[in-house]
Amino acid sequence: MSKQCDFCDQKEIAKSYACPDFDIESIFLNLDKRETSSLVSHSIGHWGACTTCAALIDADKWDELRERSLTTCSVMKGTTGAEREALLEYIKVLHGEFRRLRLTVA
Repeated sequence: MSKQCDFCDQKEIAKSYACPDFDIESIFLNLDKRETSSLVSHSIGHWGACTTCAALIDADKWDELRERSLTTCSVMKGTTGAEREALLEYIKVLHGEFRRLRLTVA
């Protein structure tokens, strides 16, 4: 299990969610450069969540969780415009697969 929240990068884990391994591939289109890029994510095992993210997950507040992830994760912080929209869609797919497959572990 990770040592930080898998949703927002907080340094505390309040809850763990068991989840089978899965892969997500997303294709991003950059209209300015007329090119595409691909991002493949590999999810392996448990997902850890801080108190705030666990509360959002347990309350099925996926839109709020997605926004929190985008604004707090160091990799995603500060994105704007089309990049922000693409990342929001990516997070939606990633969280959707997690949501579909997860099992709660005490």
